[in-house]
Amino acid sequence: MEEVEKIINTDKETPDNRRVNEGPIKEADKYRPIEEDTKHRSIEEMERQCEAYRRSRHNLKQVTDSLPWPMCVVSPADGAVLYGNGAFMECFYFGVQPSHEEEKQLWSILPGQQSDGTNSNENITRFFADVLASSASVTSEQEYILASGETVLMRVVGTVIDDEGQPLISLVMQDISALKRERELLRSLADKERDANELKSRFIINMSHEIRTPMNGIIGLADIQLQKTYDRENRAAFKKISLSAKLLLAIVNDIMDYSKIEAGSLTIDCGEFVLENILYEAMQTAGERLGDKKVAMLLQMDNSVPRKVIGDQVRVWQIVQNILDNSAKYTDKGSIRMEVSLMEVVEDAQTLLFRIADTGRGMNKEQLDKAYTPFEQFGGSDWKNSGTGLGLPVTKQL
Repeated sequence: MEEVEKIINTDKETPDNRRVNEGPIKEADKYRPIEEDTKHRSIEEMERQCEAYRRSRHNLKQVTDSLPWPMCVVSPADGAVLYGNGAFMECFYFGVQPSHEEEKQLWSILPGQQSDGTNSNENITRFFADVLASSASVTSEQEYILASGETVLMRVVGTVIDDEGQPLISLVMQDISALKRERELLRSLADKERDANELKSRFIINMSHEIRTPMNGIIGLADIQLQKTYDRENRAAFKKISLSAKLLLAIVNDIMDYSKIEAGSLTIDCGEFVLENILYEAMQTAGERLGDKKVAMLLQMDNSVPRKVIGDQVRVWQIVQNILDNSAKYTDKGSIRMEVSLMEVVEDAQTLLFRIADTGRGMNKEQLDKAYTPFEQFGGSDWKNSGTGLGLPVTKQL
């Protein structure tokens, strides 16, 4: 009895309130209840982790299935499609899992050849190699065959994902067939517009050349008659003929230059000329437009301005003449003044500043905003002597 009590009394409580007998119990069996409890708790923890993993996979699948773009995970070794979201399955399998192994290969939804003649399998193999070699996503365009049999162009973004040390490739696809058709249509329209502009420019240049030749003849004959004729009425008539021909020739030149500018074929020549001579010629042409108006034409050149300069004398004359011509159109009294000064000198290059002012009616802000718009007339129908509306636009381009 005492022996039994001794065995019973040797029991003692463990920290978790369980009693452990320290009597004749063997040392190896002393903590067996603790080991069994630890194993039990480890199993519960693993079950919780597995459940969390299953929930995570379920949530991820819900997210990928909600995407409107086809998405799949592929083995780069054999092209096997290991996973496809809802959009992928719907696009390529009508939402039904394929029953044959060969249908689970990515190659099964690729045409034999792309529209550019390249081999589809070779293209996708190169694409896989590029994805595996890159640390970032790689984008490509490939044609795929839908479940309906239609071939569409897909923009594919490939990314490497790690599956316990094995590289897999995630593919996200976007159908860009409609976008490609729109791009081709826009490219076709742009080509047609370019061809039409070139044809229009060639036509205008050819017509301008045909008009300029007889107009130069008229101007030349009128000038000859002015030298031979001393009768006042005849001289006035020949002056009007010469002026009208020159004005018409200026319009033709503006149209031709504008067409050249549009076509990108306008060239600038470079040669030495006496600047003052060109400016006087431009002022003389503008002065003829003034007719009987009481307007003074004044030219002031600073002493720092060189007598001879290098540039395109025809274009310099054209620019100055266009601006002076506008002043002559809309100035009824007072003066038109042109000032030329040296603006800056950089090594051998000199920049000259031309400033032209007149006492004409001027322009309001709205008219100034439209001054360099092609074919825009100054002020509309209430302004007389309107031209083509190309003088200032051409001048600005030059």
